[in-house]
Amino acid sequence: MHLSYHSYFLTFKNPFGISKLTRKGTDTILVEIKQNGIIGYGEAVLPPYLKEKPEEIIQLLGSTAIPDFKIFTLTEIDQILAQLPSSIDRNPAYYAAIDMALHDLLSKTTLQSIQSLYGISPNRSPLSSYTIAFSTPQEIVEKLKDSTHFNLIKLKLGGINDIDTIKEIRKQSSLPISVDFNQAWHKPDLELIDLLEKQNCQYIEEPFNDNQALKDLITTIPILADESFQGLSSFEKLPPQFTGINIKLMKCGGLREAFKIIKEANKRGLKILLGCMSGSSCAVAAMSHFALLAHWIDLDGPALISNDPFSGLTYKNGKIILKEIHGMGVELN
Repeated sequence: MHLSYHSYFLTFKNPFGISKLTRKGTDTILVEIKQNGIIGYGEAVLPPYLKEKPEEIIQLLGSTAIPDFKIFTLTEIDQILAQLPSSIDRNPAYYAAIDMALHDLLSKTTLQSIQSLYGISPNRSPLSSYTIAFSTPQEIVEKLKDSTHFNLIKLKLGGINDIDTIKEIRKQSSLPISVDFNQAWHKPDLELIDLLEKQNCQYIEEPFNDNQALKDLITTIPILADESFQGLSSFEKLPPQFTGINIKLMKCGGLREAFKIIKEANKRGLKILLGCMSGSSCAVAAMSHFALLAHWIDLDGPALISNDPFSGLTYKNGKIILKEIHGMGVELN
């Protein structure tokens, strides 16, 4: 196989603010793996809070040799990944990019959909949320104009105006909401929790910077781990107050690991949210093939950026629509 790659910067339509930082875009490394004239695409999405940096991924890719597919199975993907020059714990985004490209190539070569490769039967899929980051009231009005293809709003909270933000959202929209604090809280905000319960909030993501505070949070709303959950090894360290997990390809290392995590989460009775790192249509399309296995999905990355290098993915009433049947479902522009 021939491996090629290049850096790219995904630019947000609006500055994206969370409790920790605000940024204008996201570094990503686009990967292509070619065999017999067929190209598989992958991507390593690298927001600044991740431990992996673009220069490290570029260096790793420069020393990566991918052997040809011979058997064309998921097991062969496992064998190829096992030979990569790093560990999945150290470089999960690098692994995810290679994993994606191999799945894309395998599906296109065998003319089997990724869902059929995993034995996933078509069924009703959860609808993706649309994320509204830290915003002024006027910014909320403008951002909601881009949410018309979605049926669930996800709010980034953890500032001093959280209650005002929810009230402003309710002036403009009756869509269900979920919230993500990105570990901003030191202790529960009882007034805000009460408001979220009255608003039938779907879930709360990662509220505290110290999970010891989870024992003081009394609510019927599902509490999901994001920063506290990275990959398979995180299960044993997960506080019992978390009732679900957010699985992201850039955290766990790709579709092969994500599928294992989904199976283990089901065994443990944990709810599943499939998320993304504000990636392009490539990474989001990859994860969308597992949407049928989740309770919720937050795969809105392409809707938040202005320069998606891929085409083929669209949204309709929160549902992700892929143009292509085989492969990830997208192609490089």
